[in-house]
Parts: sequence; C-alpha cells; structure tokens
Amino acid sequence: MSARDRPWPDSAVKESESSLQTPAQNVKPRSSEGFWWVSAVLLLAALRVAVPGSDELTLVCLALLGSLHATRAFWQSGGATITPTGVYMIASTVFVYFPALYTTYVYKLYDVANGFSVLVIIALSQMIFYNAFWKRRNKNQEFERVKRLPLPIATFGFFLGLGLLIGGVSLGRLLELGSTSLVGAAAFTGVVVLSVSIFHAGERPGLLRSVVVAIAFGFYVQGMFTGGGRLVLGGLAVALAVVVSQTARSRWVKLATVLGLPLGLLVLALNRSQLVASTRGADETGLESVVSPFARMGQLLALAHDHELALSLGRTFLATAVIFVPRSFWPEKPVGLGAELGDLFRPDLIGTGYSEAALFAGEWVINFGLLGLLVMIPLTVLLVIRADSWQNWLQARNVSSKSSFVAVCACVIITAGILDLFWGGTFLFAARSGQRLLVLALVYFAFGLFLNRSGRPKIAGQLRRRSSR
Repeated sequence: MSARDRPWPDSAVKESESSLQTPAQNVKPRSSEGFWWVSAVLLLAALRVAVPGSDELTLVCLALLGSLHATRAFWQSGGATITPTGVYMIASTVFVYFPALYTTYVYKLYDVANGFSVLVIIALSQMIFYNAFWKRRNKNQEFERVKRLPLPIATFGFFLGLGLLIGGVSLGRLLELGSTSLVGAAAFTGVVVLSVSIFHAGERPGLLRSVVVAIAFGFYVQGMFTGGGRLVLGGLAVALAVVVSQTARSRWVKLATVLGLPLGLLVLALNRSQLVASTRGADETGLESVVSPFARMGQLLALAHDHELALSLGRTFLATAVIFVPRSFWPEKPVGLGAELGDLFRPDLIGTGYSEAALFAGEWVINFGLLGLLVMIPLTVLLVIRADSWQNWLQARNVSSKSSFVAVCACVIITAGILDLFWGGTFLFAARSGQRLLVLALVYFAFGLFLNRSGRPKIAGQLRRRSSR
C-alpha cells in the first residue's frame, strides 16, 4: 500500500498536521481565557467553603459555568466540523452538568457535596485540557472541509452501507435481536457508511441526499429500536451530524445539535417513561439513566475518600481488553465495569445481570481510587487530541481508495462512540463501537480477499502472474 493510500498518518504526520493549519497571524487567542475559567471554578469552590448554606447555589452556578464552557468549546473546536473534542464536551453537558441541575431541583439522588466534587473534577479537567492544550495545538481552530469522494468509491460505499443496513435490520427482526447486538452493530455501521458515501459525494448536503439518509435512519429506528438502547440512537444521531458537518460551510450543524439536544432528551425520556409504564407499571421520568451515572460517580468519590472502596486494580480494563473472548473459553473472565458497579451498589441483584454506570471518570476511581484521576485526565487529553488530529488529517486528504474510505467511516464511529465512553466507560465503548469497527473491518477484509484497489479479483491476478512465470 502506497503512502498516498494509507488510512493512518505515518512518521510525517506532525509535518502534515502543521501544513494543514493556516498561518496563525490572523488568529489572536486570548492566553488568559483559560486562567479566568479555572479561577471562576476555584472561586465557587472557595465560596462554598466560606459561606454556610451556599452548597446548592454554588453547585448550580458551577454546573451552569461548566455547561457554558463545554458548549463554547464544542462551538469553537474544528470550526464547522464536529470533532472528537466537541463530542467529548457536549457529552459532559448531557451527563454531568444537566444531571447536576436536574438532581438538585427535580430528582434528588445524591449528597450535594459529592455532586459538587464531581463538577469540580470534570470542569477543571476540561478547562485545563481545552485552553492549555487543545488551543495551543490548534491555533487555527478551523478543520479542513472533507474532500469530495470519487464516484467509484462513493458507489462502493453506498452499496456496502445499504447491504449492512438491510442485512442487519432483517437479521435483527428475524432473530429478535436489538440495537446492542452484533446485527444491530452491522445496521448502525450500515447507516454510517451509507451517509458518508452520500454526503461526501457532493460539495454540500442537498435535499435529496438528506432525504435518503433520513429514510435510512428511520428504517434503522423502526427495525432496531424497541425503547431500550437510547444511547445507541443518540450515538447514531451524533454520527450523522459529524458526517454532515464535515461538508458544511458554516456552523449550522453545530447550532442544530445544540438546539436539538433538549428536544432529543425530552422525546427519548417520554418514550422510556411510556415503555416502563406499559411493561412494568412503574412511574419513571425516563431520565434516570441519564442522571444516575453522575450520582454514582459522586458516591464512588465519597467511598474512595473514606477508604471504603474495594479497588478493582485494573480488572475492568482487563475485561475491556478481552471483551471478544467467549466466556465459554474463559469462564473466569472478569466482568465489565457495569456489572462491577451493579454488584457494588445493588448487592441484592447479584446474579441477575443488573448493571450500572458511573461515567468514564468513575472507572478510574473504582480501579485506582482518587489517584486514578491523575492518570485519567492526561490520558484523556492525549487520546482526544490524537483523535482530533486523525480526523483533520483524514479530511484534508483525497479519499482515493477503499481503505481511505473505510478509515473515514471508522473515525466517524469512534467520534460518536465518545458518548458511550463518557457515560459508561471503556467496556461499553468496546461493546458498542468495538462491535461496529469489527463489522467494518470484517467486511473490508472480506472484500480485500477478492478485490484489489482497481476492483479486479486478486486471485485471478495471482493466477495470471503464476502462469506467466
């Protein structure tokens, strides 16, 4: 494979990244901006200690401040393109800052002190990450618009995506499997591949292209969505927003995403509430799974602070690494983070398959205690920045081969999967995005066994070369 067709940066990636950035003389970032954001957080923390009875007020102010910073970072990073950094920031708004407000005034699930600690950790880590690292690395925050797909590559992607979507939904209905199964991952991947082939084939999103992708999305929802797996549906919506934003000339996709978040949460919450009422006869708001990880994270912090938390010492990360090893081959294989949290917080439900979530940060606390956060923060910075660089690198080059096209689709899947990572940790990310990437890789390599880049059978070409010897 030539360097031109590689779907990943080589040793010259740093040079290519710098060449993608326009001169920074017209960009004048305010170096003191990060200082003021961090100072505001520390001021609120000091007020909470100094002023008795100000716990709820300072918590609400901190939640609003963090949400404002996260939304601003989402808006700025990448220009018109929705980036991994942007998804990471908007995920914190949905799973940290909104739950802090909701559980304070509507549905009290936690001690206010625990919730404030979670807010301080998340807000400070994001503000330092974005202002001290991301902005310095990306002085010009505009990402390149994606290059137009050649017709043969777009045609390949269209039929590949269509086949995965129809095949996944059909098998899901036949076998009664949901959106979190392997066939559900195939259908999800099919929608992503289809949308990339359609939107990237033109200079801008058109009405006809949008209608076709909307039909594909609706077909997926009708076939795979049964009321559970709402985060899967949200992840697919984010994936489509990422694809459209890569061809957009302005930030209208980002604006639609920010404005659509409250509506999306409301619709999915109502759907969940009605489902629970009809199947269990219980009364739920439908937002419990959105806000409970925030509460559980606060409880983990309190347990770790009081030295009452039995540390997993990396066991959940091992479970993620061996997630695709069948348990029949390894009966003692460690369980994932959700199962460990379920056993910790609901020991009465051990053995029933019950699981919980406590944010990505919570996974580091349950494994290594408070010291785990010191590892998580720089590691998160490194991974998200590298994902940003990869996305920008892919968008700045011509997609001239099937491998490059698959790399673009994989990047979209990983970017959307940050929602799963933020909400439920590495095991959930591997179980969902890992399955989708596995499907994409298997299909690509299956084609590669028979087709070379020019579309001719590899086997036939090998036979011709041998016969000529």
